[in-house]
Amino acid sequence: MNNLQEFIAKAAGDFGVGEDKLQGATSGLLNLISKEADGGNELISALPGADMIMSAASGGGGGGLLGIAGKMLGGNLGQSLGLAGMLKESGLDGDDAGRYVNMLVDFAKSHAGQELVSRVVSSVPQLAG
Repeated sequence: MNNLQEFIAKAAGDFGVGEDKLQGATSGLLNLISKEADGGNELISALPGADMIMSAASGGGGGGLLGIAGKMLGGNLGQSLGLAGMLKESGLDGDDAGRYVNMLVDFAKSHAGQELVSRVVSSVPQLAG
């Protein structure tokens, strides 16, 4: 896949969840990375389409998962909904949530490289688990 939007569309189809909800969850993950990860902004810059995913979700401002993702810009994800809760709200829970995060990490590695992704993941406890 060439960009993050294509990745999300394919993953939504694979998991049978709404693309808009998965986009909101992904935006929340990216915001978490941007705020808390060592090298987070560098990683986001390396992911084609990440800026559009983040701005679309935060610009929505309404309720639901897109609103939650926008609110995370000013707060700590771990203190608000939590990573597992956010993924569950998108329609993913249990093994599917873990598989989605692993797929997203693999997508990131393909664009940003193993070293940067490993540094980012290890610096965010919610992702490292």
